[in-house]
Amino acid sequence: MSLVHPVVLCGGAGSRLWPSSTPDRPKPLLSLGGEASLLQGTLQRVCGDRFADPRVVCGVRHADAVAQQVSTPQIVEPMPRGTAAAILAATVALRDRRALVLVLPADHVVARPEALADAVRTAIPAAQRGALITFGIHPDRPETGYGWIRVGEPVEPGIHRVDRFLEKPDHRTARALLAAGGHLWNSGMFLFRASALIEEIARLAPELLEAVQHAVQHATIEPGRISLQPAAFARAPAGSLDVVVMERTTAAAVVPVALGWDDVGTWEAVWRLGAPDPQGNVVHGRVQAESIQGCYLDAEGIDLVACGLEQLVVVARPDGVLVCGRSESQRVGPLACRIAPKPGGTEAIWHAREHTLRAGERLRLGRATATVVRGEIDAGGRRCRPGDGITGEVVAVTDSVLVEIIPRGAG
Repeated sequence: MSLVHPVVLCGGAGSRLWPSSTPDRPKPLLSLGGEASLLQGTLQRVCGDRFADPRVVCGVRHADAVAQQVSTPQIVEPMPRGTAAAILAATVALRDRRALVLVLPADHVVARPEALADAVRTAIPAAQRGALITFGIHPDRPETGYGWIRVGEPVEPGIHRVDRFLEKPDHRTARALLAAGGHLWNSGMFLFRASALIEEIARLAPELLEAVQHAVQHATIEPGRISLQPAAFARAPAGSLDVVVMERTTAAAVVPVALGWDDVGTWEAVWRLGAPDPQGNVVHGRVQAESIQGCYLDAEGIDLVACGLEQLVVVARPDGVLVCGRSESQRVGPLACRIAPKPGGTEAIWHAREHTLRAGERLRLGRATATVVRGEIDAGGRRCRPGDGITGEVVAVTDSVLVEIIPRGAG
């Protein structure tokens, strides 16, 4: 059987699990209650005879921190350009168009790694024939924090065509999708033959392929590290693989899986994974608490005293304290980015601001980059949705579009 080449995507703004995660210590580098970090746990899932040596794709800002945790070879991005550019760079750098590539985010939890291995084994024949495989998670709740996939007709045992990718729904829509059946959560994990992805990007986004190929060809190569050429990589249009390829290709297929999976993207997810006690509480660190119900309390390097609380998240660190309703924890990331920069501190690099656009309104980003938080944006003919990166001049397609603008140099 052909070896599968794992590519692990490790990065992030370090805002969604603030104050534990920071720009210099994003979520993949956190342990979240276990001994291993999320990155280390991800790499442990791709050990064994069927896997080639993995590679980690990370930003230049995180490369040294990643190297402190794992000795895995790195592909280093000089700036964030989205998952499409990151995955393509790792694929081109393999220099083997016949290779099977497995893409895994570094910051997910998988309680049943053997089920993932079985799903990869199921997907390999279709991937070898040119299918672009994504792995869809069987949903067990009306989750609004994930994208969803509408499952199409079966193409072979255990594999279906993708009928449609759906962006993160509101709660009412999520409940309807769960009740209707035939829908899966979009995990952000992929399997494909290298040549299949390269050929689709050549067709759908040739400017992306040209920029990434140049960045790889002129990369700086050191032991254990390939640093992509900055000027070329900066020309790569920003965007997610879903938007750039998967939503537009006829080769997309999905393998439904039940992995005990979570992307751990909110403090409520951390609470859920922490095995709440009979009162629904999860407590870590230097905490003294009485009369609390359904709370997540976590203190490190500082004392926390709490009483008479219900359904709250309180996370205390020497540099910051988070207090939020547990069900509101999806709002932490954008709020954390509003924190005023500290003189001389790393926050000055991270500081971002939000901007709201009306339908048809234009925004010129200049040298900054931005991420779509809500609504849809047209970026030079490319439709961008929540989570997609944008640069240059863009136009709001829907009303009340919210974008998060990051100054040049932010990671």
